[in-house]
Amino acid sequence: MWKAYLTLDQKILALLQESYLWLLDRTGIYVATTTFIVYALCVVIEVFYINSLNSWIWFAVLAFVGLGLGHKYVLQDRGENDRINAVAMFMETLKSRYVLDITFWVFFLTDVISLDPGRAITMLGFLTFNYTYVIKVRDRDKKPFFKTVEKHDLAIERGS
Repeated sequence: MWKAYLTLDQKILALLQESYLWLLDRTGIYVATTTFIVYALCVVIEVFYINSLNSWIWFAVLAFVGLGLGHKYVLQDRGENDRINAVAMFMETLKSRYVLDITFWVFFLTDVISLDPGRAITMLGFLTFNYTYVIKVRDRDKKPFFKTVEKHDLAIERGS
C-alpha cells in the first residue's frame, strides 16, 4: 500500500512540476506566486462558499502565507534557483509532508463521498498548495503562449 502511495505521489509531483515549468516558460510566473494563488483560492472558497464563521482568521493566515512566500519570491527574482531547489528537495523527503498529504487526501475523499463539492475543491486546493512547496525551479526558457501561425504557413496549407 505504501509503495502504491509513493508511486502516486511521484506521478502527482511530476505532473505539477511539468505544469509549472510550462507555465513559467510562457508567462514567467514565479512559483511563490502560484503557491499564493492556490492558497488564496482555497481561502475564498472556504469563506464565501462554505461561509466559514471565522473568516477573519482565514484572511490573517493568508496574509502570513503571503509574507512567508515573500522570501521564495525574492530568491527566484534574484535567480537563486539552487537555494529554492535545495529547500524543495529537503521538503520532498520529509515524512511529515506525507502525513499532511494523506490527511488532505482522506478529507478530500470524505468530502467527495459526502457530496460536498465546496469542501472537496478546498481540500484539493490545500493538497495542491502542499505539493507546490516541492516544485523545483529553473531559469525561464521564453516560449509563446499561443503558437503564432505565419502567413507563409497559411499559404502552404491553402495550397497557394
